[in-house]
Amino acid sequence: MAALRGGRPPPPRREKRALQEEEEAVAEGEQQQQQQKRGAAVADVVVVVDHGASANLAAVVEEKEEEEEEEGEEASVAGVEGEPNKVDGDHQDRNQDRPSLTRRASIPVVASSADSDRLHPITHLIAEAEQAWENTLRRQSQSLEQAVREYKRRYKMNPPAGFDSWWRYAMQNRIVLVDEYDQIYDDILPFLSLPPSEFRRRVTHLKTDASLPWRDFSFSFSIRDGHVAAGESTGGGGGGKDDLLDIIGEIASMLPDLEVRMNKGDEPAVVISGEAKKRHNDLAERHKILPPAALYDVAEPTGFSPWDSLCPSNSTARRIAQGLPVDTPAKSPFLQSFVATQQHSLANDLCEHPEIRDLNGFTSWAGPRPHLLYPLFSPIKTSVHSDLLFPSITNDYYTEIGRDPLWEQKKYNQVLWRGETTGAYHAKGTGWRQTQRARLVQLANEQTGQTRLHLADASVSDSLRLLHAPSKDVLPLYFDVAYSGVAIQCSAKDTTCQQLQRDYRFDRAPMLADRENQYKYVLDVDANYASGKFKRLMSSRSLVFKSTIFLEWWSKRIMPWYHYIPIQSDYSDLVDVAAYFIGAPDGSGSHDKVAKRIAQQGKKWSDEHWREVDMKAYLFRLLLEYARLLNRDEKDVHSMDFL
Repeated sequence: MAALRGGRPPPPRREKRALQEEEEAVAEGEQQQQQQKRGAAVADVVVVVDHGASANLAAVVEEKEEEEEEEGEEASVAGVEGEPNKVDGDHQDRNQDRPSLTRRASIPVVASSADSDRLHPITHLIAEAEQAWENTLRRQSQSLEQAVREYKRRYKMNPPAGFDSWWRYAMQNRIVLVDEYDQIYDDILPFLSLPPSEFRRRVTHLKTDASLPWRDFSFSFSIRDGHVAAGESTGGGGGGKDDLLDIIGEIASMLPDLEVRMNKGDEPAVVISGEAKKRHNDLAERHKILPPAALYDVAEPTGFSPWDSLCPSNSTARRIAQGLPVDTPAKSPFLQSFVATQQHSLANDLCEHPEIRDLNGFTSWAGPRPHLLYPLFSPIKTSVHSDLLFPSITNDYYTEIGRDPLWEQKKYNQVLWRGETTGAYHAKGTGWRQTQRARLVQLANEQTGQTRLHLADASVSDSLRLLHAPSKDVLPLYFDVAYSGVAIQCSAKDTTCQQLQRDYRFDRAPMLADRENQYKYVLDVDANYASGKFKRLMSSRSLVFKSTIFLEWWSKRIMPWYHYIPIQSDYSDLVDVAAYFIGAPDGSGSHDKVAKRIAQQGKKWSDEHWREVDMKAYLFRLLLEYARLLNRDEKDVHSMDFL
């Protein structure tokens, strides 16, 4: 399909409790020393403060900084609390002459008071996310009756048959987010417009039609009388099939009879035209069925690229393709845009932001042509795919966290990224330099020009101040970013492999989890598909930055800016986000306590909302919805409702 095929799977992905106040006191001293080492590189800035709403919002975050430190932070499985952490000393990269992190006083910095009357937007986003997460937890249903009412309120229909069994399972396993299954509804909705007999026919075609592009890398399973049985499998092993079937086997006795086709790979596959998607959804929302004449109408529009044809007719992508004006909100002149708290998925919408297609190897090609709607289960998808998302149970989930020091004992106050040269096929004419990993390594190691930093001045209610400094001096203070190993997925014949090795920073030694955990900040970006490291990173005590174009089963069950830091696909916000938390080159204006708090919240989310039982509960509810589609009566589409 695209040039990035054939990439290696992401390296494989679990943990305990006790925090000592004296350790934090020691760490406070260490941090002060660290800031002193940075030097006094930044000139005084004259700042004008808006003492109204800006100060109030900043106070929300400041108040959190001054609260008692959260007790009982979990200790690493792999080590003893407080034990010195060994760091492998054999890491050699070609940039050993990078500026020392302790020689900051020599960095020439130009300060400006521009926009100093504005509150730094990250301060607002963090406060907004905190309130949104508290509201989410507070509103969760406390009884089956409440859960049914909430389901009807959200989705304007009855829950599926077996919903009471699912509720009992959720209560027995202390599932907290019992109402947060909007992703399942979004995935299931278009299929509700198919007549039951047509839905069953398409399920059969998934298994028997050799012309379907994903058939060669998928497998079937069925549930009959409460027992799960594996069916036909194509495309070799992998995909966590055995683990997934084991987990489904544990809930099979509570599920109706069904047959499922699952994608064994990491690549989403189901795409339908924007017109077809709207038709399916509109009918489903009105509880109507697609008329026979439209059952096999792909409704592919003419005059559009394949990617554009997958978008709604009124989307930004379609309007641009037709030369029509686009309503673009005016951006403030003083900052890059940051990912919004409540609508973070819009930042990676391929139809509203078509420009990001060229920035990711998965989408930097002409695109797939639309076909009919098929109920294929896949572990990831983009905003234009119609696969049914399921929790991926692979080795990545079980990877050990490694020795994980307390926040104050982490050695490096930088953003770390290491990864292979996956995410694209690197050859002449493929545009690989614009894809996600190459851009990241280039940006973080830029040796020319100036870098602009939007900082939050903590002395004046987190108002903005602007600094400029030479990129080669300032970027190493914030980032430790390099490819790992040697160049792969590249053409040696046209010398692209050699170009990669020459032009980009490589760290030849593998970076193990123990060393990764020495960094306060870790960045997670897409590989050929979605990264496989997110679970392990979220289970550590480091603060996770994440940039992705993909949706996964958990994507609408987590709060950006409260559990992790979302990063735009073009990385336009990355430097400013790093500077907000780490501070100015002289160490002033950092938000270290805020960063620690978000890291703790993220780890707690991973421990409490990404357990095996959380994935089972998601699968259970998803399969109930699917069973309704598969088993409902042709003359009574409500025959599989929970009444």
